[in-house]
Amino acid sequence: MHNHTWLKMEQISKIGYFAVNLEELILSNTDLEDDILMELAKSCKNLKVIDVSSCPKLSETGIRNFLDYT
Repeated sequence: MHNHTWLKMEQISKIGYFAVNLEELILSNTDLEDDILMELAKSCKNLKVIDVSSCPKLSETGIRNFLDYT
């Protein structure tokens, strides 16, 4: 999903509920926000790789909370 501006964050937050076996998610260069990242942490139980590079709305605190949750 790298650089996809047509996807709404609301849709991205639900990915884990519909793709329960998702292991890799590339969200670089998107408008990903802390609350959406946390929702992904909760819903993507099998996630092994996530790329959130160059996401300007994502904070260090959001990343830390994601890592603490997973």
